[in-house]
Amino acid sequence: MNCRGNRYSRSHVTLNPDTDRKFWQYSMHEIGIYDYKAVIDFILQKTGVKQLSVAAHSEGTSAFFVLASQRPEYNKKVSVFIALAPITYIQSTGPTLTTILNLSHIIIKKLKIFDVEEFAGFNSFAKTLTDALCSQGMIGYELCFNILGSITGFNPENIEQEFASTILGHFPAGTSLKNLIHYVHGYRHKRFVQYDYKLNNFAVYGSFNPPVYDLKKVTTKIALYAAEGDEIVKIKDVERLRIELPNVVHYQVINDKKFNHIDYMWGRNAHVVLYQSLFELLFKFN
Repeated sequence: MNCRGNRYSRSHVTLNPDTDRKFWQYSMHEIGIYDYKAVIDFILQKTGVKQLSVAAHSEGTSAFFVLASQRPEYNKKVSVFIALAPITYIQSTGPTLTTILNLSHIIIKKLKIFDVEEFAGFNSFAKTLTDALCSQGMIGYELCFNILGSITGFNPENIEQEFASTILGHFPAGTSLKNLIHYVHGYRHKRFVQYDYKLNNFAVYGSFNPPVYDLKKVTTKIALYAAEGDEIVKIKDVERLRIELPNVVHYQVINDKKFNHIDYMWGRNAHVVLYQSLFELLFKFN
């Protein structure tokens, strides 16, 4: 599914994302408990089946773990959840992302000064700048993907220059600033926590600290995939998640040391090192 707020999910019954700030008051929490729930219910209702299988990457895994922990009845509606580069704990990130996270309070403050609610939208200055820089032949390709790769990991053999233009036709697609801040809160608290409203926590949660998502309530079958070249989701953090989840039926580190965070979706060898295993799981648990 397309998460709310990106290029393909900007519709709303009453709110205009270009003029209504309220549209952008969401994070992975709302994507999980509202959007994932709605999509699962819609599919089950339309197909008449009792369960479906779910595969998600990166942010999509965070939102699913929110749903399954906050609305545990949905565990019975999912036969298997395949988590590619699952993000719950963000403690072992690569040096570039760690630096960004440590400076995030300054970055967020500056963005709020300029009233930024939508981050890196498809019609934003960030997108315009990305297109201008990355479209400059081999120089632009190396510049852009080396910058992106310092955050995510990058293997030029898996994303060649010819394919880069296809990626740029869709990336970045945008999200809310609040969504990114929620991930920063997880880094600062060193736990998988709900959004930290600071002085308003007690009014929202009845406690001074944001509640922790209880991963023991995620009882559906889980398959976890990690990669050594991933600079966002390190194996150490995935193994911590693996210990906390009660029903991990498959855990795999991709058999390619250069495989990284963006290769799950765009890597030219993903069908060899990943998708065959994924298909086998889908057949096994359905």
